[in-house]
Amino acid sequence: MKYLLYCVFRDAAPRYLGTGQGVLAGPISIVSSDDLSVVVSSLENPDMSFDVTDLMVFKDVIELFHRQCAVIPLRFGTVMDRREEIKSLLRTKGEHYRRLLREIAGCVEMGIRIIIDAPENCREAFTHPSDAPFQPGKSYLLRRKSSYFDELSLAENCETISNTVAGSFKGLYSKFRFDVPTMGRPDTKRGVLLSLYFLVPRELVERFREAFGKVSAQGSARMMLSGPWPPYNFVTPEYHDGRKIDCGTISTGFKKCFEEEIGEFRSITGKCVS
Repeated sequence: MKYLLYCVFRDAAPRYLGTGQGVLAGPISIVSSDDLSVVVSSLENPDMSFDVTDLMVFKDVIELFHRQCAVIPLRFGTVMDRREEIKSLLRTKGEHYRRLLREIAGCVEMGIRIIIDAPENCREAFTHPSDAPFQPGKSYLLRRKSSYFDELSLAENCETISNTVAGSFKGLYSKFRFDVPTMGRPDTKRGVLLSLYFLVPRELVERFREAFGKVSAQGSARMMLSGPWPPYNFVTPEYHDGRKIDCGTISTGFKKCFEEEIGEFRSITGKCVS
């Protein structure tokens, strides 16, 4: 029997309010060691491939427990062979998990996404002149130099925008981070998506939403607010017996679903932030 791991929590087991089934209809159960526990479901046929529906079930189970207590989401696809192996994970990484649970206790994750312009000025400054002799080596270096300055300009722009936006939510979050988009994607010319993440106390979520409403109304950009979510972006990967046990990563499949939602958001956005 193999077990799929969902999330880690501490102390008394919360009441599972669903049907009691997880991914592939496997029954939900709890594996505990001392004051730490993991939500798991059994896999009768661990060789079966997962699809998007399974990913959504996985997400729903994590979010259901998160509504009842602080949880550390684990990476989709983390499978262990025996319950004793799961207990060993809790004993080995116990202090790390306890520290994370203290940091995220009573909090949720709120996300803000903004479309920003790709830096065109650097790209134009280093393009090869049309009337100049073609030199493969030099052209390659110019493209690399252009790409470097694009990435640098984008990173600086993202940091400035992120810090400015975060300042509008002062006192409403305990932690904040952002992801710098990657240049060179097919939709870069239309702008890139800047993602900001905030760790927000549950009791401040409504005030956070109100603050977002004011910020989005005052600015010229169209922004999107998401959440509350489990704190996927405020937990870190760990290793157990040489295996990476990612915390906070749903999967590329779930991210793809979310990116499709973002794609719809892109289609209705107005002027980009520059």
